[in-house]
Amino acid sequence: MNRVIFDILSQNGWTADRKIDITNILNYLKENNHSINQQQREFLENFGELEIFFEAQKRPKHKFVNSYNIQIFPTEYGIYQHYLDLYEIYAKSALIPIGGISSYNTWLVLDTDLRIYGVFEYEIALLGENIFEVIENLYENREIYWDVVRPQI
Repeated sequence: MNRVIFDILSQNGWTADRKIDITNILNYLKENNHSINQQQREFLENFGELEIFFEAQKRPKHKFVNSYNIQIFPTEYGIYQHYLDLYEIYAKSALIPIGGISSYNTWLVLDTDLRIYGVFEYEIALLGENIFEVIENLYENREIYWDVVRPQI
């Protein structure tokens, strides 16, 4: 992880040894028929209930700067199972809801290998191979490619 990403996370209350009690999150996931693996559990202990606010780098010739507020609150961002089923076909992996990016109408889902996808209704995009890459991609204004998932008829 590069220094800028580390600083963004640190300024938002994250530390490498952060570990929260995720009992409520686990109960919520269980109630909604989501199972999680050990890696996902550790991710939630380290990043759960964290709000990560930052501004992206200013782009040349652009007047405004994008601001992001990533919220790792699985219990606040439920996703209809209908959509989640479609996202899982696309991702080729079981997914769990982990939060969202407020003001962008984007929910975040985590796969079994800790890749993070942004989703909204029938659209999905791989935002990063891990949370650090997600923040880096958004911070550096990298192009995000959205795909459309539709129900099989």
